[in-house]
Amino acid sequence: MTSNFNVNEFLSGLCGLWNIGNTCFMNSMIQCLSHTRELTSFLRGQSSSESGTSKDHLILAEYTKLIKNMWSGTQRSINPSDLKYAFSSKHRMYSGSAQQDAQEFLRFFLDSLHGALNVAIKRDPLSEIDDNMNNKDKADMLWEWYSKAENSMIKDLFVGQLRSTLKCTFCNMESTMFDPFWDLR
Repeated sequence: MTSNFNVNEFLSGLCGLWNIGNTCFMNSMIQCLSHTRELTSFLRGQSSSESGTSKDHLILAEYTKLIKNMWSGTQRSINPSDLKYAFSSKHRMYSGSAQQDAQEFLRFFLDSLHGALNVAIKRDPLSEIDDNMNNKDKADMLWEWYSKAENSMIKDLFVGQLRSTLKCTFCNMESTMFDPFWDLR
């Protein structure tokens, strides 16, 4: 019986990250993001050259290189110092070796990836919202308005819409709004 088992395919993604100082906060988030199939598949299909000159584009380029190396199946562990350097060039508080909050890092990191991948056009100011509009139409209108200026794969994968309702205890009138959120706290 012959097997079509490819050991490199099995080992893809099974790659550790060196702890360079106190970078476990970064490494744990990179490992989680690395296993977000849609994002990793997209990045592995990208060319290695930078498509822009901003710090966000540099972060994206270094992350793309790191993902390609992590998923090559040829390395057991990788030094993420180029990504850390690119990230800390934008976010100075990450330049040292101090321990940082993982969720805060993730939020800044996703924001940088979104900034580099955002293909949106400038949106018009939001017009007055009618509180009598039905909630589904209001949610759709606000999401469409938000998406005109914030349009990337990162938004598609990680941004949601939060519904909040205020109710007057005196007259029982309700006002409902829908706002984007990037993370749950």
